[in-house]
Amino acid sequence: VLQDPHGKNSERKTPSKGYEYLSNCKAIVITDVGDFTELPHESKVRLLDYTPSSLFETLMEVQVEDYMRIAEHGYGYAKSNYDLSVLSDRVKDIC
Repeated sequence: VLQDPHGKNSERKTPSKGYEYLSNCKAIVITDVGDFTELPHESKVRLLDYTPSSLFETLMEVQVEDYMRIAEHGYGYAKSNYDLSVLSDRVKDIC
């Protein structure tokens, strides 16, 4: 779910695919865009430099078991923060 962290919408827009991947228990690789920076460290792989070589190096550094752990943590985070029952309770609290 990579997006140019220096692009014109980097602070306001978060690629929605990232949330789909989290909710389907998939590990995500992110750049510092939108609110992905707020995800816990254990729920993502952060790409520090937005270049193909940096992406390759980052992907090669992470072990398969780590990707599985990251995916599970991300899923748990999504479930406890973005599940419809959680969001509906937040809306009720606002109203």
